[in-house]
Amino acid sequence: MRRSRSTYRKWLPAVWLLVVFTACARELPEDWRAWIAGHHHRLSSLTDTDNFSDLAFLDELLSGRRILQLGENGHGVAEFNQIKVRLIRYLHEQLGFNVLAFEANFFTCLQIDNRLADLSAETAMSACIPRVWRTDELLGLFSYVKGTRDSHTPMHVVGFDVIPALSLRAQAEYFRGLVQPIDPSYADEVARFDSVTVDRLLAEDFDYVLENEDRMVKAYRALATFFDQGIDDLSRSPTQAREWALAAQAARSMVAFVQQGAADIRDHDSPLASFLRDSAMAENVLFLTDEIFPEERFVLWAHNVHVRNGGEQVAPFYNKSMGQWLVEWRRNDVFTLGLFMASGTALRDDGRVYDIEVPKTGDLESILQSVGYPWHVVDLNGTPRHAGTEWVFTPRVGGRDGTREERFVPAEQYDALLFIDEVNPARRR
Repeated sequence: MRRSRSTYRKWLPAVWLLVVFTACARELPEDWRAWIAGHHHRLSSLTDTDNFSDLAFLDELLSGRRILQLGENGHGVAEFNQIKVRLIRYLHEQLGFNVLAFEANFFTCLQIDNRLADLSAETAMSACIPRVWRTDELLGLFSYVKGTRDSHTPMHVVGFDVIPALSLRAQAEYFRGLVQPIDPSYADEVARFDSVTVDRLLAEDFDYVLENEDRMVKAYRALATFFDQGIDDLSRSPTQAREWALAAQAARSMVAFVQQGAADIRDHDSPLASFLRDSAMAENVLFLTDEIFPEERFVLWAHNVHVRNGGEQVAPFYNKSMGQWLVEWRRNDVFTLGLFMASGTALRDDGRVYDIEVPKTGDLESILQSVGYPWHVVDLNGTPRHAGTEWVFTPRVGGRDGTREERFVPAEQYDALLFIDEVNPARRR
C-alpha cells in the first residue's frame, strides 16, 4: 500500500523529502530522464493572464485541431482549475476557441448561455456546472465569459453531459412551449410527463426509474421524433428549426440518462452505464460542433476518464470513453490533453479532503516528476519510438483521482500530458 506524501511529512524534514524523490528519479532509466528533460514545455505560472508567452507552444500543437479535450485526473484540485482557466483565456484570446463545453447537462447549459447577459456570473456558474467545479477559480472564468459577450469574439459556455441538473425542471415548460402551437394536448402531456420524470430522477427514486424505464425511454424517443419531423416543415424559419433540433437532442439526452441511470442502479460497477453515458456525451458534442456552432473551435472540460482516446484499453476499467468515440469519428479534429498530479491534497466530490498517493518509480507521475519543475507539458503526439521514449509506448500505472491505479499506454490515451507536482483542494463556493 502506498503512503501519501502528507504521511511522510509527519516524520521527514523537507530536505529529506527532496532526497527521497531525487533518489526515485535516479532509478528511472537515464534515457527516459534525458528525453523528457529536453522535451517538455515549462509553464511560468498557473494564474497569470497578462503574459501568455509560455503558452505559445500550443499554437503549433493545436494547429488544425478544432476540439481540445482538456482533462483532469481529479475534480477537486485548485491548481487544475487555475491552469485550465488560464489555458482557456489564452485559447480564446489567441487561438479562437470560442466555445467552452463542460461535463455538465446539455439542456441546462444551453439555456444559461442564452440568458448569460441577464445573469450574474455566480448564478450562471451555479446553474450550469456540477458542484465539484463551483469554485472561486471557476467564478472568475464565468465572469470572463460573460464579459466577452459584447465583444467581436463572444465566448459561449455549453454542456454535453446527460446527467440532470436542478435547473432541468425548466425543461418541461421548454418542451411545452415548442409543442403547444402544433398540438396543445400533446404539449400538456409532454410537460406533465417530463416534470414527473425529472423530479423522480433528481430525487433518486430508484424504484420508479426501474419500474418505468421502458415507458420513459419510449416517451422521450417519441418526443425526439416529433421534433425531428417538425424540422422539415418548410414554414419553419432557420431559427425555429435550430430550436427544434436542440429540443430533439435534449429528448435524446433524456433517453440516454434514463438508460444509464437504470443500468447504474442495477449494477453500479457495470461498464454498461459508463458506455451509455459516454456515447451519449460524444453524440452531444458532435451535435454542438456540427449543428449549433459549426464554425467555432471547442474546449471540452471533463475528467480524464471521459476524454482519453481509448478508454477500452485502460485497465482495470476498460470502458469506452467519450474521447474514444470522438477520435473514431473525427480524429484529425481532436487533441487530448490529460492532467496529472503527484502529491498534495485534493477534495472529494462529497467535500472531504484526501491525500494524493506518492507514485512509485516507473509510474507515469514519477516520470513526469523527474523533470524537477512543478508545472510543465509533454507533447506525445508524433513522438518517435526509441530508448528515451519507451515509456510513452508501454503500459504505465497512472493515478485516477490520485488514489486509484490505472494502467495504460500514454501515447494511446493522450496527445499531451500536463503535469502539476503538488496540489491543494479546490475552494468551493
